[in-house]
Formats: sequence, C-alpha cells, structure tokens
Amino acid sequence: MPIRFQNSKKGMDLKEAAYLVFAAILVIALYAFFTKLQGVIQGNKDDGSMANYDRLYEAMRDMIKNDLNSDKDSKEYIIMNYYLGIDHYLVGFDTTWSNNLVVAAGDNIFKPFKCGNAACLCLYEGRGVWKDAADRDTQVQSCRSDELVGQNIIFSSEGAESVIPRTAGEKRADGNTHYLVLYGRPKLLTLAKVFRKEHRIWEVAQIYVEDSYNAKSKTHTIYLSSIDTSNPAHPATKRKMEIDAGKKLTS
Repeated sequence: MPIRFQNSKKGMDLKEAAYLVFAAILVIALYAFFTKLQGVIQGNKDDGSMANYDRLYEAMRDMIKNDLNSDKDSKEYIIMNYYLGIDHYLVGFDTTWSNNLVVAAGDNIFKPFKCGNAACLCLYEGRGVWKDAADRDTQVQSCRSDELVGQNIIFSSEGAESVIPRTAGEKRADGNTHYLVLYGRPKLLTLAKVFRKEHRIWEVAQIYVEDSYNAKSKTHTIYLSSIDTSNPAHPATKRKMEIDAGKKLTS
C-alpha cells in the first residue's frame, strides 16, 4: 500500500515560529538571571581600577617623599602602565581647592570631605553627583591623602589635542596645563563614541608621572599624562627628555 504524506507545511511554520519566540524569551530571561547572579557572586571584586589606582598613588607618594624638606629644586619622573576601568574616573585635588573652579565639562568637581584640607587622589565609580556639594563623597571608591597631609601639592595633566588619551580637565590658571580628570570608558556605547571622537577615553595606557618640586614655595606639582616615547614631539616625551638632559649635565 502506498504511503501518503499530508501537506502540513503551514501548521509546521506556525509551530516553529511559536517555538522560536518561546526560545528567545527563555534566552533573554536566563541571560538576565545569570547576569544578576554573576553580580552577586562577584560582589565588589576589583576590575583592576583599584589596584592600578593604588600603584599610581604609591608611586606619586614615593616621589614626594624623596624631596621632603629639601632646600633644592628638583624634577623626577616615572613611566608606568595604567588601567582605568569602565565607568571609573580619576581626579586629582590640590591642597588648595576652590568650589568656584571650572574643572571639567564646564563644572566644578567638589573636593570630597574625606580629603580634609590635604591634597588627595580620588577614584570614582559612576559620574555626575560630584557636581553637588552635599553628595561630594558619593561614588567615591577611594581617596588617599594620608602621606600628603601638610604638603602643598598641585595636580596637573596634559590637554593638548595631539595627546591620546588626554585629560578631560579644563585649563588651569597657568594656561599651560589642565586639571587631572581622567574618564574611563562609559557604559553607554553612544556616549563612548562621543568620547572616543574626542580621544579622552582611558583604558590601558602608558603614563608619564612627574614630580616638580619648588624648594622656595615648598610646592610639589604632580603632572600626569599618557606618553609616546617614540614621538619626540609628544608633550610628555619632551618633558622626559628635558629632565634626562639635565641629569646628564649634572652627572
């Protein structure tokens, strides 16, 4: 007896479509569930931003300690690799800080209360509330100033358009350098594209950190910038070469 097949193509298509819709909903639900579960499991694990922040602060602290109570002007530098994670921000606050300063994006960044009257280097996670005086400690992951208490310190960075990545800080009063405000990659892709166009996104970069000490005023000026040592025209490379040339003359 011949075997006959019924044409049920239309019915199968409807069933397949239903299965696909159900599968898609299931995948989205599972993704959301495991994303939340991962957040609970990982807790506040460091993505590398805190560890790199500590390394940077300790390197600055050690340079400052080398010139404590010295009666001679001096300049020294270090070059190190630095990583700033997604939605993280690094800000350097001078010993003397005014709430009327235009620091970044046309606004002031209020110095956290935990800094007291000392200069401090602060790592933030999340951005925006620092513009409100009452919420200045919100989203601060860490502010370190212990070894900086009693020292007159100025933080600065490079804002030249040729520097990639560069600080998002506005120009300082001296007109030569900018405030130290580094932005990690934003979570929102559209915002990230805007910042990438401006070359202000920090992720992994080789950085140049310089301590310039003025013995007369007892002031340390900490300058931080990304650096391209293969490019002698790079602002940070120029500073490095000047210090190296000075050391050769005195040696």
